[in-house]
Amino acid sequence: MIAFRLDANAQVATGHMYRCMAIAKECRKKGYECVFFLADDVCADILDKAGFDYCVLNLKWDDWNYGIDLVKKAVLERKVDCLVVDSYRVTEQFFTELHQEVPIFYLDDICKQKYDLNAVLHYSEWSDERILQTVYEGTDVSVYTGMEYMPLREGFCRTEANSDKKYDFLITTGGSDTFHVTLKVLKSMLAECEFGDATVCAVLGKMNTDAEVIYELCESHNNVTILQNISNMDEIMSQSKFAVTAGGTTVYELMASGIPFVCFGFSQDQCYFGERLEAHGNAKYAGDAREDADLVVKNIIAGLKQFYFMNKDEAEEQIRVNCNLIDGQGAGRVADIIIDLCEEKDR
Repeated sequence: MIAFRLDANAQVATGHMYRCMAIAKECRKKGYECVFFLADDVCADILDKAGFDYCVLNLKWDDWNYGIDLVKKAVLERKVDCLVVDSYRVTEQFFTELHQEVPIFYLDDICKQKYDLNAVLHYSEWSDERILQTVYEGTDVSVYTGMEYMPLREGFCRTEANSDKKYDFLITTGGSDTFHVTLKVLKSMLAECEFGDATVCAVLGKMNTDAEVIYELCESHNNVTILQNISNMDEIMSQSKFAVTAGGTTVYELMASGIPFVCFGFSQDQCYFGERLEAHGNAKYAGDAREDADLVVKNIIAGLKQFYFMNKDEAEEQIRVNCNLIDGQGAGRVADIIIDLCEEKDR
């Protein structure tokens, strides 16, 4: 049995859940049962649709020291062979106490502190960087880095590029879009004559509070399509030429899909990664929405204009650079690591 400890809600969105589900599906294919340990049931319906078992522990999602004994109890009752942890809110105490009971694999986006665990992954690294290796230097923790481990959903495994593009621009800013970026970008695009009759698809997350206003705004614009809480994002991406995204899992999906994009951040790791994406020539970075959302929108519009008038050779080079980093097979590679931990426990 493999257990996943993570949370998904309006504050942290659903990226952690989707990438863990991608890993869990690969584990399930290899014969392992999976269960998700959640603080609450806010996004449990996502797991229901995917047919995954879960246990709501009634914890404080933003205090991982609260209810450690309940997590321990669940681990023991479910006879868990490996615990996969995915959260920005983890604590040293959580890992120290849980590691006494079960092998732990951690998806680490922050890379600021070493913890008591078995294996750790930071997939947001280029080959010339040693961010996570430096943190765990001198320990016996197994360290995995590189975008070949990025756990994308099944639909993003490498396929032939779709040359029939329905949309010029795709806008997708996360499950909640706390800083109202989709609404602001749409308003700006509709007011910009340079975009003319460009076709736009805006995908709204389940918890987007601007949905009603956005539908009203775009009601009279036939060139704008609004979708919400969809399950076929891979198909929508394949039909899009360029994109705007928040700096989460969608960044990697766009890279694997061969779509040039502008990204922005609303957390420390997203902003840092966005800056590095631009420095490595993988994307345009629009800034930190927490500091100035209006400036971010202005930068997004400028970036989209550059894409829109980019020549074919420039676009193809951008696509080539990104596709060379991510092949869509990462979830299977991560599943193999986790299964090795399970088998080591049994030996």
